[in-house]
Amino acid sequence: MGKARPAAVKGHRKARLRRYLPIIKVILIASFVVYALYFLSQTQLFALKGIDVKGQRHLSAGEVSVESGLGMGMNIFRLNLGQARKRLLADPWIVAAGLRRQLPNRVEIDIQERQPDALLLVGHSWLVIDRSGFCIESATSLRLFSLPIITGLTPDTTDPGRQVSASPVLQAVLAAMDLSVEDFFSEVDVADPNNLLAYTREGTPVMLGDSHDLHAKLLTAQSLVANINDIGDVAYMDMRSAQAPAVKYKSGTK
Repeated sequence: MGKARPAAVKGHRKARLRRYLPIIKVILIASFVVYALYFLSQTQLFALKGIDVKGQRHLSAGEVSVESGLGMGMNIFRLNLGQARKRLLADPWIVAAGLRRQLPNRVEIDIQERQPDALLLVGHSWLVIDRSGFCIESATSLRLFSLPIITGLTPDTTDPGRQVSASPVLQAVLAAMDLSVEDFFSEVDVADPNNLLAYTREGTPVMLGDSHDLHAKLLTAQSLVANINDIGDVAYMDMRSAQAPAVKYKSGTK
């Protein structure tokens, strides 16, 4: 009987060890993870050494890098890429941005820029706007842009990063002024929504009427000019009906 007690005690100890073994494993794993995270956050192996920028056209790679707020030497695992993305989207030129880490020490930024589609004349300056009427920036010179100018509209706001106007006529003009015709027209006057007036790059007036079938009217005017020997002889073009266009010549030319 005296020898049975030590055996029972030994078995009890083994049972307790088996019961605590999972806890010990969890503690060891957690300790390893904490150490690994500390090592990854401190080692210079993962210190940011470069930012690769893709998708930029108007902005430079350097401008995008600075706007992201990501600093060289920062540990890439401690970078807040979500905050960096928000900073980039605060730039009116940037409509979308994606960021990802490239081990061991680089970050890739892929942006999509807004496409300038027209210039809205406001006083003595122009608002650069995209197809939705979103203001990208204010320009005091036309040297950097060769876009159709929209006149005759008072904007609701001139702040970059906001839609300049909810005017249906403005939206119709922007939708109609696509790549197929934007190089042909220099200006569209929208002061009277029922009597829109465009001008070709040569300065020929084009009467458009209202915004109904506007794109078809612009295309028709463009095709007619291609068949006119001397556009300088034209006083104006009447496109108020795309199905019945008319060309008025200057007195004495026809």
